[in-house]
Amino acid sequence: MKDALLVPLEQIDLATHTLLSATELSFQNQQIVQSIQDGTQQMIELVASIPDLTWEKAREVLSFESRSYLASIIGYAEMLLSDVEDDIEPGDQLTPEQMALVHKVRQQGKTVFNRLIRLEG
Repeated sequence: MKDALLVPLEQIDLATHTLLSATELSFQNQQIVQSIQDGTQQMIELVASIPDLTWEKAREVLSFESRSYLASIIGYAEMLLSDVEDDIEPGDQLTPEQMALVHKVRQQGKTVFNRLIRLEG
């Protein structure tokens, strides 16, 4: 059960690490990706800290706090993907490789979020 949450979170962590270390980002985009990575690491620590995690225990523990992290991860990813804002500088545009990584971050964030939502049903 723990892997159902940790694996997508670790994929987000890897994607953000790659974005920060292997690609050139504008300062603003670096800050956003760093915020995603910070939230992801907090989620990983939270999930990993629960011994013998079961779906029932996850329902009790992983509620508001984890949804807040996930909402920020997904929201920041969507902000990076959005190119409809008028104030985007030419240097802030993502390359196709960066966009693919951010899409992965958003998708994996939604995967974890949907798994947590199902816990409440």
